[in-house]
Amino acid sequence: MKAGTPTRQYKKTKTSLLPETVKFKHLAHLSKPVPITGSDITKISEIFSLHLTETSLMLGLNASSLYEKKKKDEILPANISILLRIYMALPQYMPDLEPPSISALISKIQEIDPEFYRPWIGMLLGLEKNSSFRLSREGIEHGSQTTKIMCHLIYKVICDNPKNWFLIREIIEVEAEARNISPPESVWSEGGWNKSLKKTTSKPAVEKNKIRLNSKQDVADK
Repeated sequence: MKAGTPTRQYKKTKTSLLPETVKFKHLAHLSKPVPITGSDITKISEIFSLHLTETSLMLGLNASSLYEKKKKDEILPANISILLRIYMALPQYMPDLEPPSISALISKIQEIDPEFYRPWIGMLLGLEKNSSFRLSREGIEHGSQTTKIMCHLIYKVICDNPKNWFLIREIIEVEAEARNISPPESVWSEGGWNKSLKKTTSKPAVEKNKIRLNSKQDVADK
């Protein structure tokens, strides 16, 4: 910028919409010109029942950074403060990791692949046979956060492109083979993810065709 060039500036924003957007009285300060601190992250996580991974995703922080900021309860960096103000003003834009119900996931899979058997849902999610019955009985709400994210992800990719289901099937069987399950497809009915797993790692097998999920590009049915 040349010397003497006038600096361009916004005029003060005249609208006053912000105070009306924050619905929680004890977080009303997020709509006001007061500093936001680490304790506000905790409050927001509690109000929206956010898991650590969900809060990390919405703020772009890894777990250790998130813990550090919550623990110190100091004034947060400007970018994190702005994100929190936006999310509280427009909570519908928080990243959505809400998993489908187990029944909804199974129904969607069976629309694509009628041969999929309901008791195989546990193995699909990297669990064992007894987990299928527990998930069906108790619901995904009682699953681990990893299980919820996997459930969410599988449902999303097969809704985007139903043919992706056959890639998911292949991924499951590649993992089974990596864990010395023979034949790999027996994992669906038998489980046993860790039963034959060697404690020492070995060099990976020669790479075959790369597996790629793509919601736009069609893949051949199996």
